[in-house]
This record gives sequence, structure tokens and C-alpha cells, in this order.
Amino acid sequence: MYKVIKYLIFTLFLVSCGSDWAPSPVKQPPIDEGTTPNGIPDIITIQDIPIHNPLDDYDDQYKEDCLRQVFLRCPPYTEYWIAEAWIDICDEYAIILIENCRMQHECDPLDPLIA
Repeated sequence: MYKVIKYLIFTLFLVSCGSDWAPSPVKQPPIDEGTTPNGIPDIITIQDIPIHNPLDDYDDQYKEDCLRQVFLRCPPYTEYWIAEAWIDICDEYAIILIENCRMQHECDPLDPLIA
């Protein structure tokens, strides 16, 4: 009797662990009425995203007295990458704006000399 119970418990462990008797149903994504069957929207909406320039928040006199344009070096330092930045010298040299880094291929006479 003890052997039968032992085999029955062993068989229950085998059956209960790691066997899928019924596969799980595959979830289908809901059909969006605004798209074509291949998922591409049938109507393109162009959004107007306003671009905020932080320098516009200051009046002309404050810009002249307190805001300074500086150029920062960007890595890799083996090439000539710079970023334009604006700082407020009247507000403990707070950073107002930092542009993205850009590569300077040649010397542009309109850009200031970076020492």
C-alpha cells in the first residue's frame, strides 16, 4: 500500500509541474478604426509644437546688462565640438540656455574666436 501511494504522489508531481494541457489563448490587439490593416494611419495630423526661447523672458536692458553668451567645448575633445550657452551674471552665473553640441568643421568668420 505504501508503494502505491508513493507512486501516486510521484505521478501527481510529474503531471502538475511543467506540462501545459491547454495552450493559453493568444490575445489579439484591438482593431483601431483610424488605421489601415497594416497599422499605418490613414490620416496624418501635423501638430504645431510651440518652441519656447528662454531668452524671450527677459527685457532688452536686462539682456544687455546681465546675459552673456559663452561657448563650451563638448567631447570628443580630439575634434572641435562646441555648444552655445547663455549665462546670467546678475543671478550668480545661472545657466539660462545651453544649445546642442555641434561640430565646427571650418573657421566661420561670423562665430567668435574660442580660445
